Amino acid sequence: MTRSSGVSTWPPRWTKSHGDGNSKLSGEIGTLTKVLINPALDNTIFLWMENEGAEYVTALVFDDRSWCLQLHNLLKSKIGVSLRAIGDIDLANTL
Repeated sequence: MTRSSGVSTWPPRWTKSHGDGNSKLSGEIGTLTKVLINPALDNTIFLWMENEGAEYVTALVFDDRSWCLQLHNLLKSKIGVSLRAIGDIDLANTL
């Protein structure tokens, strides 16, 4: 998933939501725990994941609002699934 600007939205770059330890991670690691779209930013999906007992958050920004909403619905159905398994989904056949 790459924006028209050339910026890749996947794999995610994660920031620890609170606490000590490794504050930045990247890639398809951990388990998806929460998915949210803020109505003011309806082209952005916020994801939370847990990895080794710590919580991390990322934002996926898209050019197409409709695509973003479709992906949001798919990701909400994948809460509790590993990010690696989510990354393996063939989106061309799903959405």
